[in-house]
Amino acid sequence: MRVRTHAEIEMLLPTEENWTQLTQMETVLKPFGEYTNVVSKDMPTIADSLAIYWGLDDLLSDMRAAQGDFH
Repeated sequence: MRVRTHAEIEMLLPTEENWTQLTQMETVLKPFGEYTNVVSKDMPTIADSLAIYWGLDDLLSDMRAAQGDFH
């Protein structure tokens, strides 16, 4: 069933702005999932944990400052 052929639900289609927001959310959440898998497999060392922390901190800083993928 194609949404565009049913006017009563066409308003449910994501807008370009919605797609941009979803892409940005994926950019932020994907590393959290990846790092969760990394630390769940083995016992991470402090050095590993610190590198993960700083990587996530940089990502969130870029997001707050609207830099990189977030401009």
